[in-house]
Amino acid sequence: MSREYYMKNFPEKIEFKYGVVFVNPQKLEAICFLDGEKRHKFYMVSTSKTVMKKYITDNIAYYTKEKEEGAARLAVQEKIYLKFMANVKPGDIFLCSWGYEQTNIDFYEVTKKSKKCIFIRPIEKRKEEGGKQMDYYVSPLPGKYTGEEIRKLVQFYEYGILIRMEHGVLRAWDGKPVNETSYA
Repeated sequence: MSREYYMKNFPEKIEFKYGVVFVNPQKLEAICFLDGEKRHKFYMVSTSKTVMKKYITDNIAYYTKEKEEGAARLAVQEKIYLKFMANVKPGDIFLCSWGYEQTNIDFYEVTKKSKKCIFIRPIEKRKEEGGKQMDYYVSPLPGKYTGEEIRKLVQFYEYGILIRMEHGVLRAWDGKPVNETSYA
């Protein structure tokens, strides 16, 4: 049933910062909707007014805390994202490490950026001196492109920046040779 049904048929309404609880005290039932959500967060039928009141109070406190902590996390994530986008520039090198039973390293050079995306091109890599036949280190060769430009959406998530690739995620190259392995 819709929120409008409960507005008409539940005589009491408890509003809080992030939503509303409609209460029918005769039937000891309550339903909670959070702002901006069509589906209810909880519906309950109780055996007593005391239990119902405690349940409603506890859930309002829980949803308020959840929303406020989420907003604080989002603010931190947005700062990380904005800092990343402000600092990334053409010429920066990123890498993607991927593979099963062997480690493949692909390097990419940033060619330009937009408000939410970076544009990258795959670049050549060279084996560093002193490596073994199947276990060695590689470094990028900036400007030596091996493919066309690719547009990648820069996303943020709970732990930082995320740039998805077909076989993994991009990360900034730290300037040091990277371990790669192969079978041949």
